[in-house]
Amino acid sequence: MFFAEGPGVDSAAHDHTRQLNVSAAIAHTVGDILFSSFVLSVSVIIHFFPGMSWLDPVAALVLSVFIFAIMFGVLRSSIAILMETIPSFSDYDAIYADLRRLRRVRSVHDLRMWCISTSLSAATVHLVVSPKNGRSGPIHRRLTREATKVLRENHGFDLVTVQVEVELEDENCAQCLPLEK
Repeated sequence: MFFAEGPGVDSAAHDHTRQLNVSAAIAHTVGDILFSSFVLSVSVIIHFFPGMSWLDPVAALVLSVFIFAIMFGVLRSSIAILMETIPSFSDYDAIYADLRRLRRVRSVHDLRMWCISTSLSAATVHLVVSPKNGRSGPIHRRLTREATKVLRENHGFDLVTVQVEVELEDENCAQCLPLEK
């Protein structure tokens, strides 16, 4: 059975992506104001003191360094989102252990975590239950709610998808084993 709980991906992801765009726009606007003032000041100095024309290339170099420093954070965040990096706060072993401790969970596999935006993260996981629990919808829904709560409240994920599977008695699932270090 498959149950997904969480806010709509489209609206939440869009709001958080807008935050990165707004911060980039603000950095650009503030940078333009400061850099224009800086260039105007240097040009006034050079106008009244022609012997200080060496300030022009120095000012260009200083401005280039500042522009790079200001935009580096936005660039780093953009690359992290595009590469769908693992959130910095996530601890695979702790998450795996917390999910494994849930009542009726026999094994955990396909645990995946990634960043959707600078402040929005997602996780998906498959939980395997024993065949004696059957294909009971209420049990699976309860387990889905518990796992979702663990991932959101204990580990800070915003969007969570949990899939509950019934273990096959003759199946030896290599995916269901914990990762080896």
